[in-house]
Amino acid sequence: TKASVKEWYGLDLDDTFGNRRFDGSLFNRSRQKLYLFEVNNFNSGGSKSKSSATEFKDLHDRFSRTNHEFIYITDGRGWDSDQSHLREAMEYIGKVFNYQMIENGYLDDYLG
Repeated sequence: TKASVKEWYGLDLDDTFGNRRFDGSLFNRSRQKLYLFEVNNFNSGGSKSKSSATEFKDLHDRFSRTNHEFIYITDGRGWDSDQSHLREAMEYIGKVFNYQMIENGYLDDYLG
């Protein structure tokens, strides 16, 4: 949450983040850059994956006005039947990873 970011990293997120809870965070002290993560697994396609992709595009827009970054980690069989929303999120957000990419070190390379 905004309060946790303030407590843990001494950073003030603007009020547009309100009480938004993120699934994870990393802070690069040398860059003074905060990375906030959302992680989702979809077992089926449909409105939930579309809703999530839209919500996370909005978060990306809010982050684009800061020095911090939003990273979306998602996977699951649901994307097999609903690739259009994933593709849209990937093109818009840019930083979208699946579990295999995380295991293969893509996130480490990106943050490194």
